[in-house]
Amino acid sequence: MSSHCRALQSHRNSDYVVSLAYGELWNMLGQYRQAIEYWLPLIQLFNDNLGPQHIDSIQHMDLVAHVYFKSGRYDQALEIEISLHENNQRVFGEEHQQTLISKNNIATILEKMGRGNEALHFRQLVLEIYKRVFDEEHPYTLQSICNLASTFIELGRYNEGLDLEKPLVETSKRMLGEEHPDTLSRIQSLADTFRKLHRFSHSLDLEQPLLETFKRVLGKEHPKTLSLIQNLAATFGELGRYNEVLDLQQPLVEGSKRVLGEEHPDTLSRIQGLAYTFRELGRYKEALDLVQPLVETSKRVLGEKHLDTLRRIYNLAQILIVLSRYKEALDFVQPLVETSERILGEEHLDTLNRVHTLVFTLGNLSRYKEALNLVQPLVETSKRVLGEEHPTTLSRIHTLAYTFRELGRRKEALDLEQPLVEASKRVLGEKHLDTLSRIHDLALTFSELSRYNDALNLQQSLLETSKRVLGEENPTTLSRIQNLAHTLGQLSKYKEALDLEQPLVKTSKKVLGEEHPDTLYRIQKLAATFRKLGQFKDAFDIEQTLPESLRNFQGPKTRSGIPPVDPDLHKKRRKTI
Repeated sequence: MSSHCRALQSHRNSDYVVSLAYGELWNMLGQYRQAIEYWLPLIQLFNDNLGPQHIDSIQHMDLVAHVYFKSGRYDQALEIEISLHENNQRVFGEEHQQTLISKNNIATILEKMGRGNEALHFRQLVLEIYKRVFDEEHPYTLQSICNLASTFIELGRYNEGLDLEKPLVETSKRMLGEEHPDTLSRIQSLADTFRKLHRFSHSLDLEQPLLETFKRVLGKEHPKTLSLIQNLAATFGELGRYNEVLDLQQPLVEGSKRVLGEEHPDTLSRIQGLAYTFRELGRYKEALDLVQPLVETSKRVLGEKHLDTLRRIYNLAQILIVLSRYKEALDFVQPLVETSERILGEEHLDTLNRVHTLVFTLGNLSRYKEALNLVQPLVETSKRVLGEEHPTTLSRIHTLAYTFRELGRRKEALDLEQPLVEASKRVLGEKHLDTLSRIHDLALTFSELSRYNDALNLQQSLLETSKRVLGEENPTTLSRIQNLAHTLGQLSKYKEALDLEQPLVKTSKKVLGEEHPDTLYRIQKLAATFRKLGQFKDAFDIEQTLPESLRNFQGPKTRSGIPPVDPDLHKKRRKTI
C-alpha cells in the first residue's frame, strides 16, 4: 500500500469519519455554514490522495456543492459543479449517468440564479440523451421530464410545464404506483402549477386527498407531509380563506420546530408564511412580532446575503409600510436594493420588485423627484425584461403616472393613464381590481385638468362596477361615490351631488365609524353642498355634529394612493411569500 493510501486509510478511520458525521449532522439541522467547515477540507484530502477524477473525490465535491447551493452561495456551487461536469465528460463520456447528474445540478443552480434560459438548455439536452439511451418511460427519463417542467415553470411558461406534468403524473401512476413517493411528489408539483395558473380549485382537488395519502404513507410529521401542508395553506390563501390558512399554519410551525428544529431553514420559511397570514388578516402587530426576530435569526443561520434573508428583510419593510412607518421601511429598503443589485443583478425580478417598493416608500414620504428618478428607468427595464403588457409592467407604469401627477405634471400622467387603462382592460379584464383602480385615477386626472365631463363619464360606470364587484358598502366603493359627488359639484349639479352625499355619510358612519377621517370629510362636504344650494340651516346643523376642533378638517386625499408595487405588497389577490 502506498504512503498516500495508508495516510488516507488512517484518516478514514479517525478524523475523516468525525468530519463526515459532523458535517452530515449540521446539514440535517440546516446549519449549512458549519457543514461546509467540516466537509470542505475533505475535498482537498481526496484530491491530494486520489486525484480529482476518483469517484470518492467526485462524491465529496458534490456534497460540498450541494451545501453551498442550500446556503444560497450559488456562485461557489456552480463553480464546483462545472468542474465536476468537465471531469465527468472527460472520464466517463457525454452520456454517462454521472455526467448527466452534473448537467442537471448545473441547471438547478442556474435556475436559482435567475438564469432560466441557460438552465433550459441543459434540461432539454439531458432529456434527449435519456430518451435515446434508455426509453421514454424509464425512471431516469420521467425524472428528467419532471425537471424540464420545473424549468418551464420557473420561466413563467406555465402552460408548457403543465403539458409535461399532466401526462407525467399518469405515467408515474402506471409505472410506479399511485402511492410511490415519486408519483406523490409529481402530483404535488402539478398542484403547484395549477396554483400558479390561478386554477385554485384544481390545485385544491389534488392537494386535499394528497395530504391524507401523505399522512397515511409517510406520517403526519414527515418533512414531505409538512411541505404539502405548507402548499395547501398557500392554495387556501390564494382563495382568500385566511382563517383556514391560519388553522393549518400555526400547528405546521410547531410541528416544524419539533421535527426539524427552531432554526431549520424550512421552519423559518413557515414562520414567514404565518407572519404573512397575520398581515393579510390585518393582525399587523402579530406579523411584526414574528418577522423582526425572524430576520435576525435568518442573518445568523443563513447569512446576511442569503436570498431568503433578503426576502425576509423585504417582508419586514412591507409590514412597516402597511403600518405607515415609511422612514423605518426606507432604512431597510434602500440598502436592500443595493445588495440585490450587487448579488442578483440590476435586471433580476427580485431586484426590480425592490426598486419599485423603494419608489413606493419615497412617494409616501413625498420625495417624488427621487421616486421619479428611479421609476422611469424601472418602467423601461420592466418593458424589456417582462414585456410591455405584463401585469407587473402595467403596475409600474401606473406608479410612474402617479408620480408625474404628484409633481404637477398632469399632462404627462394623462398620456400614460389613457393607454394604461385600455391595456389593463385587455390584459386583466374590465372588472379586475387593478383595472378599476386605473380608471379611478384616470378620472381624477381628468378632474384635475378641469375635464369634468370626461371624469363624470368614467366615474359613473366605475361606481356601478365597484358596487357589483366589491359591494355597495366597501370602503373603496364609498371613496368612488365621494369622487363622483365631487365631480357633480364641479359641474354645479349640486342636487345630484346631494343625492349621493346624504346616504354616503350614513353608510360611512356605519362602516368606518363616526370619527373616521373619511367620515368627517364627507360630513364637511355634505355641509358645503347644502350651503351651495342655499340650505344654510341644514349646513349649520350638520356642521354642529362635528367637534369644534374638526370643523375645518380638510380630509384625506381622494386619490387611490401610490398603486400596489409588486406581488408581495397590498395584494389584490393572495400571492405566496
